[in-house]
Amino acid sequence: MSYHRVIPRDLFNESKLLKCLGRLALLVNDGMAGSLQIDFDGESFDIRREDSSGGLYCHNFKAFIKRYKDKVFIKNQYIGLESSLNSMDNYPLWFFTDGMNEYERVFNEDGSFTDAFKSLIGV
Repeated sequence: MSYHRVIPRDLFNESKLLKCLGRLALLVNDGMAGSLQIDFDGESFDIRREDSSGGLYCHNFKAFIKRYKDKVFIKNQYIGLESSLNSMDNYPLWFFTDGMNEYERVFNEDGSFTDAFKSLIGV
């Protein structure tokens, strides 16, 4: 499902989202993201707007953590990733999981993980 885009605003917003997801993918690829894994279908990036918050997310780019208990796989815990609109921040990516009441930042301004995100992914 696409949304009506307005230039230049939406080029700016979508490029920020893709920059953040690219940074995240590099950290996963380099083994620096703890238990975080990515699922991507290889198709065009399906960028959508979240109705409730207005933020942007990529529908076909999924982040998850494999959860284990006593070395036995239990489930994949999916993490919602969303960028804020019209942000002047370097990495305006936010995360949430089931049971969270508020969104938390993924990155600090220098592109490193925030303490909250490191705690979630086990870094």
